[in-house]
Amino acid sequence: CEGISPCAAHTDPAMASEAYVLAPVWDWVLARPSVFAQPWFDGIFPLFVLLSYGAIFVVADVTGCWDRYRLQPSVRPTAQQLWRYALNTIFVYSVIVVPVNLATALLAPVKELPALPPTLAGFGLELLILLVAMDTGYFAWHILHHRNKSLYRQYHALHHEATATNVWVAQHLTVGEFIVVAVLSTVPALLLGAHPLTAWTWYALSVTLSIDGHCGYDLPFHPFAPLVWLGILGGARHHDLHHLRPMTNMAPFLTFWDRVFGTFSDGTQLTAEQFKFGEAHALESAKKTE
Repeated sequence: CEGISPCAAHTDPAMASEAYVLAPVWDWVLARPSVFAQPWFDGIFPLFVLLSYGAIFVVADVTGCWDRYRLQPSVRPTAQQLWRYALNTIFVYSVIVVPVNLATALLAPVKELPALPPTLAGFGLELLILLVAMDTGYFAWHILHHRNKSLYRQYHALHHEATATNVWVAQHLTVGEFIVVAVLSTVPALLLGAHPLTAWTWYALSVTLSIDGHCGYDLPFHPFAPLVWLGILGGARHHDLHHLRPMTNMAPFLTFWDRVFGTFSDGTQLTAEQFKFGEAHALESAKKTE
Protein backbone atom coordinates (compact mmCIF):
# COMPACT_ATOMS: atom_id res chain seq x y z
CA CYS A 1 0.00 0.00 0.00
CA GLU A 2 1.71 3.19 -1.17
CA GLY A 3 0.75 6.83 -0.72
CA ILE A 4 -2.88 7.53 0.16
CA SER A 5 -4.03 3.94 0.24
CA PRO A 6 -7.50 2.62 1.08
CA CYS A 7 -5.98 -0.48 2.67
CA ALA A 8 -4.45 1.67 5.41
CA ALA A 9 -7.87 1.92 7.00
CA HIS A 10 -7.95 -1.84 7.32
CA THR A 11 -4.41 -2.41 8.60
CA ASP A 12 -4.31 0.21 11.36
CA PRO A 13 -5.30 -1.66 14.59
CA ALA A 14 -6.73 1.51 16.12
CA MET A 15 -9.23 1.70 13.30
CA ALA A 16 -10.68 -1.76 13.69
CA SER A 17 -12.86 -1.27 16.74
CA GLU A 18 -13.63 2.45 16.58
CA ALA A 19 -14.08 3.46 12.96
CA TYR A 20 -14.09 0.41 10.72
CA VAL A 21 -17.69 1.13 9.80
CA LEU A 22 -16.58 4.23 7.89
CA ALA A 23 -13.62 2.61 6.14
CA PRO A 24 -15.59 1.13 3.19
CA VAL A 25 -17.15 4.52 2.47
CA TRP A 26 -13.77 6.25 2.56
CA ASP A 27 -12.21 3.51 0.41
CA TRP A 28 -14.85 4.23 -2.22
CA VAL A 29 -14.10 7.96 -2.05
CA LEU A 30 -10.34 7.51 -2.31
CA ALA A 31 -10.78 5.32 -5.38
CA ARG A 32 -12.40 8.31 -7.19
CA PRO A 33 -9.99 11.26 -6.82
CA SER A 34 -11.10 12.68 -10.17
CA VAL A 35 -14.32 13.69 -8.40
CA PHE A 36 -13.79 13.96 -4.66
CA ALA A 37 -10.31 15.51 -4.70
CA GLN A 38 -11.32 18.24 -7.11
CA PRO A 39 -11.63 21.76 -5.64
CA TRP A 40 -15.08 22.31 -7.17
CA PHE A 41 -16.67 19.30 -5.45
CA ASP A 42 -17.40 21.08 -2.16
CA GLY A 43 -19.46 23.67 -4.02
CA ILE A 44 -21.24 21.38 -6.46
CA PHE A 45 -22.20 18.70 -3.94
CA PRO A 46 -24.62 20.85 -1.85
CA LEU A 47 -26.26 22.04 -5.08
CA PHE A 48 -26.69 18.43 -6.20
CA VAL A 49 -28.33 17.57 -2.85
CA LEU A 50 -30.58 20.62 -3.10
CA LEU A 51 -31.83 19.73 -6.58
CA SER A 52 -32.22 15.99 -6.02
CA TYR A 53 -33.84 16.16 -2.58
CA GLY A 54 -35.95 19.18 -3.49
CA ALA A 55 -37.27 17.31 -6.53
CA ILE A 56 -39.09 14.90 -4.21
CA PHE A 57 -41.25 17.70 -2.86
CA VAL A 58 -41.72 19.23 -6.29
CA VAL A 59 -43.21 15.92 -7.43
CA ALA A 60 -45.39 15.84 -4.31
CA ASP A 61 -46.62 19.37 -5.03
CA VAL A 62 -47.43 18.57 -8.65
CA THR A 63 -49.07 15.18 -8.10
CA GLY A 64 -50.76 15.90 -4.78
CA CYS A 65 -49.66 12.51 -3.43
CA TRP A 66 -48.90 13.95 0.01
CA ASP A 67 -51.73 16.47 0.22
CA ARG A 68 -53.10 14.87 3.38
CA TYR A 69 -49.87 15.87 5.12
CA ARG A 70 -49.92 19.52 4.02
CA LEU A 71 -49.57 22.00 6.86
CA GLN A 72 -51.67 24.61 5.05
CA PRO A 73 -53.77 22.64 2.56
CA SER A 74 -55.82 25.64 1.46
CA VAL A 75 -52.76 27.70 0.48
CA ARG A 76 -50.84 26.93 -2.69
CA PRO A 77 -48.30 29.14 -4.45
CA THR A 78 -49.55 30.77 -7.63
CA ALA A 79 -47.72 30.43 -10.93
CA GLN A 80 -46.63 34.06 -10.56
CA GLN A 81 -45.15 33.38 -7.12
CA LEU A 82 -43.32 30.28 -8.32
CA TRP A 83 -41.88 32.22 -11.23
CA ARG A 84 -40.71 34.95 -8.85
CA TYR A 85 -39.08 32.38 -6.55
CA ALA A 86 -37.36 30.72 -9.51
CA LEU A 87 -36.04 34.00 -10.95
CA ASN A 88 -34.67 35.12 -7.59
CA THR A 89 -32.98 31.76 -6.99
CA ILE A 90 -31.39 31.84 -10.44
CA PHE A 91 -30.19 35.40 -9.79
CA VAL A 92 -28.63 34.58 -6.39
CA TYR A 93 -26.88 31.48 -7.71
CA SER A 94 -25.67 33.40 -10.76
CA VAL A 95 -24.00 36.15 -8.73
CA ILE A 96 -22.61 33.96 -5.92
CA VAL A 97 -22.52 30.20 -6.47
CA VAL A 98 -21.48 30.09 -10.13
CA PRO A 99 -18.63 32.66 -9.88
CA VAL A 100 -17.27 31.15 -6.66
CA ASN A 101 -17.30 27.64 -8.09
CA LEU A 102 -15.69 28.75 -11.34
CA ALA A 103 -12.95 30.60 -9.47
CA THR A 104 -12.38 27.60 -7.21
CA ALA A 105 -12.20 25.19 -10.14
CA LEU A 106 -9.70 27.38 -11.99
CA LEU A 107 -7.50 28.60 -9.15
CA ALA A 108 -7.63 26.16 -6.23
CA PRO A 109 -5.28 23.16 -6.21
CA VAL A 110 -6.42 19.55 -6.19
CA LYS A 111 -7.05 18.48 -2.61
CA GLU A 112 -4.93 15.90 -0.83
CA LEU A 113 -7.45 13.64 0.84
CA PRO A 114 -6.46 12.04 4.17
CA ALA A 115 -5.55 8.36 4.04
CA LEU A 116 -7.87 7.35 6.87
CA PRO A 117 -11.56 7.96 7.48
CA PRO A 118 -12.67 9.83 10.60
CA THR A 119 -13.26 7.76 13.70
CA LEU A 120 -16.92 7.11 14.32
CA ALA A 121 -16.82 9.15 17.53
CA GLY A 122 -15.02 12.02 15.78
CA PHE A 123 -17.47 11.95 12.90
CA GLY A 124 -20.44 12.23 15.25
CA LEU A 125 -18.87 14.91 17.43
CA GLU A 126 -17.88 17.08 14.47
CA LEU A 127 -21.38 16.81 13.00
CA LEU A 128 -22.90 17.86 16.32
CA ILE A 129 -20.54 20.84 16.64
CA LEU A 130 -21.33 22.00 13.10
CA LEU A 131 -25.08 21.63 13.67
CA VAL A 132 -24.98 23.65 16.90
CA ALA A 133 -22.70 26.29 15.36
CA MET A 134 -25.05 26.81 12.41
CA ASP A 135 -28.15 26.82 14.60
CA THR A 136 -26.64 29.29 17.07
CA GLY A 137 -25.24 31.65 14.45
CA TYR A 138 -28.40 31.80 12.38
CA PHE A 139 -30.63 32.14 15.45
CA ALA A 140 -28.66 35.26 16.50
CA TRP A 141 -28.73 36.72 12.98
CA HIS A 142 -32.40 35.84 12.54
CA ILE A 143 -33.73 37.34 15.76
CA LEU A 144 -31.67 40.50 15.19
CA HIS A 145 -33.19 40.99 11.76
CA HIS A 146 -36.72 40.46 13.03
CA ARG A 147 -36.19 42.96 15.86
CA ASN A 148 -34.66 45.64 13.62
CA LYS A 149 -37.04 46.90 10.93
CA SER A 150 -34.28 48.38 8.78
CA LEU A 151 -32.28 45.15 8.70
CA TYR A 152 -35.46 43.14 8.18
CA ARG A 153 -36.51 45.17 5.14
CA GLN A 154 -33.07 45.08 3.59
CA TYR A 155 -32.06 41.47 4.12
CA HIS A 156 -34.91 39.23 5.26
CA ALA A 157 -38.33 40.53 4.17
CA LEU A 158 -37.98 38.86 0.78
CA HIS A 159 -37.96 35.42 2.41
CA HIS A 160 -41.19 36.24 4.24
CA GLU A 161 -43.20 36.95 1.12
CA ALA A 162 -44.52 33.43 1.65
CA THR A 163 -46.73 32.94 4.72
CA ALA A 164 -47.13 29.28 3.75
CA THR A 165 -43.92 27.34 3.27
CA ASN A 166 -43.12 25.25 0.21
CA VAL A 167 -39.91 23.82 -1.17
CA TRP A 168 -39.39 26.81 -3.47
CA VAL A 169 -39.17 29.20 -0.52
CA ALA A 170 -36.06 27.53 0.96
CA GLN A 171 -33.79 29.39 -1.48
CA HIS A 172 -35.91 32.53 -1.82
CA LEU A 173 -33.31 34.74 -0.13
CA THR A 174 -31.60 38.06 -0.65
CA VAL A 175 -27.96 37.95 -1.70
CA GLY A 176 -27.01 39.16 1.78
CA GLU A 177 -28.91 36.42 3.58
CA PHE A 178 -27.63 33.76 1.19
CA ILE A 179 -24.05 34.79 1.96
CA VAL A 180 -24.74 34.58 5.71
CA VAL A 181 -26.23 31.09 5.35
CA ALA A 182 -23.30 29.97 3.17
CA VAL A 183 -20.74 31.31 5.66
CA LEU A 184 -22.47 29.71 8.65
CA SER A 185 -22.67 26.41 6.77
CA THR A 186 -19.06 26.24 5.59
CA VAL A 187 -16.71 28.37 7.70
CA PRO A 188 -17.20 26.40 10.97
CA ALA A 189 -16.17 23.23 9.13
CA LEU A 190 -12.98 24.94 7.93
CA LEU A 191 -12.19 26.38 11.36
CA LEU A 192 -12.84 23.02 13.01
CA GLY A 193 -10.60 21.25 10.50
CA ALA A 194 -13.37 18.75 9.94
CA HIS A 195 -12.59 15.58 8.03
CA PRO A 196 -13.81 15.88 4.40
CA LEU A 197 -16.28 13.03 4.93
CA THR A 198 -17.76 14.85 7.92
CA ALA A 199 -17.86 18.17 6.05
CA TRP A 200 -19.63 16.64 3.04
CA THR A 201 -22.12 14.87 5.31
CA TRP A 202 -22.76 18.16 7.09
CA TYR A 203 -23.33 20.02 3.82
CA ALA A 204 -25.88 17.40 2.79
CA LEU A 205 -27.54 17.43 6.21
CA SER A 206 -27.83 21.22 6.37
CA VAL A 207 -29.41 21.40 2.90
CA THR A 208 -31.77 18.54 3.76
CA LEU A 209 -32.87 20.14 7.03
CA SER A 210 -33.41 23.47 5.30
CA ILE A 211 -35.64 21.88 2.67
CA ASP A 212 -37.47 19.91 5.37
CA GLY A 213 -38.20 23.13 7.23
CA HIS A 214 -39.68 24.77 4.15
CA CYS A 215 -41.33 21.82 2.40
CA GLY A 216 -44.81 22.50 3.77
CA TYR A 217 -45.47 18.86 4.70
CA ASP A 218 -45.59 17.26 8.16
CA LEU A 219 -44.52 13.74 7.19
CA PRO A 220 -44.93 11.13 9.93
CA PHE A 221 -42.73 8.66 8.02
CA HIS A 222 -39.79 11.05 7.62
CA PRO A 223 -36.52 9.58 9.02
CA PHE A 224 -36.11 12.63 11.27
CA ALA A 225 -39.70 12.48 12.58
CA PRO A 226 -38.71 10.85 15.92
CA LEU A 227 -36.34 13.77 16.64
CA VAL A 228 -39.20 16.18 15.92
CA TRP A 229 -41.56 14.26 18.22
CA LEU A 230 -38.93 14.38 20.96
CA GLY A 231 -38.69 18.16 20.56
CA ILE A 232 -35.05 18.14 19.46
CA LEU A 233 -35.57 19.15 15.84
CA GLY A 234 -38.16 21.73 14.89
CA GLY A 235 -39.20 20.21 11.58
CA ALA A 236 -41.61 21.54 8.99
CA ARG A 237 -44.38 22.59 11.39
CA HIS A 238 -41.94 24.58 13.53
CA HIS A 239 -40.76 26.72 10.61
CA ASP A 240 -44.15 26.95 8.94
CA LEU A 241 -45.40 28.59 12.15
CA HIS A 242 -42.52 31.06 11.89
CA HIS A 243 -43.76 32.16 8.46
CA LEU A 244 -47.25 32.59 9.92
CA ARG A 245 -46.08 34.38 13.07
CA PRO A 246 -42.57 35.67 12.41
CA MET A 247 -41.65 36.47 16.02
CA THR A 248 -41.76 32.78 16.90
CA ASN A 249 -39.46 29.82 16.13
CA MET A 250 -36.32 31.68 15.09
CA ALA A 251 -33.87 28.77 15.11
CA PRO A 252 -33.45 27.02 11.74
CA PHE A 253 -33.09 23.42 12.89
CA LEU A 254 -33.12 22.78 16.64
CA THR A 255 -35.64 24.03 19.21
CA PHE A 256 -33.13 24.65 22.04
CA TRP A 257 -32.52 28.39 21.58
CA ASP A 258 -36.19 29.13 21.00
CA ARG A 259 -37.03 27.45 24.29
CA VAL A 260 -34.24 29.32 26.10
CA PHE A 261 -35.21 32.77 24.76
CA GLY A 262 -38.98 32.30 24.84
CA THR A 263 -39.55 32.38 21.09
CA PHE A 264 -40.66 28.75 20.84
CA SER A 265 -44.24 28.08 19.77
CA ASP A 266 -46.13 24.93 18.84
CA GLY A 267 -49.00 27.07 17.55
CA THR A 268 -51.26 26.62 20.55
CA GLN A 269 -50.01 29.46 22.72
CA LEU A 270 -49.11 32.52 20.67
CA THR A 271 -48.81 35.60 22.84
CA ALA A 272 -50.41 38.93 21.99
CA GLU A 273 -46.94 40.37 21.38
CA GLN A 274 -46.12 37.58 18.93
CA PHE A 275 -49.36 38.22 17.05
CA LYS A 276 -48.66 41.95 17.00
CA PHE A 277 -45.10 41.64 15.76
CA GLY A 278 -46.10 38.91 13.33
CA GLU A 279 -48.75 41.03 11.67
CA ALA A 280 -46.38 44.01 11.57
CA HIS A 281 -43.65 41.98 9.87
CA ALA A 282 -46.15 40.55 7.40
CA LEU A 283 -47.06 44.11 6.44
CA GLU A 284 -43.38 45.06 6.19
CA SER A 285 -42.78 42.13 3.82
CA ALA A 286 -45.74 43.20 1.70
CA LYS A 287 -44.46 46.77 1.52
CA LYS A 288 -40.97 45.55 0.63
CA THR A 289 -42.23 43.63 -2.39
CA GLU A 290 -44.82 46.08 -3.75
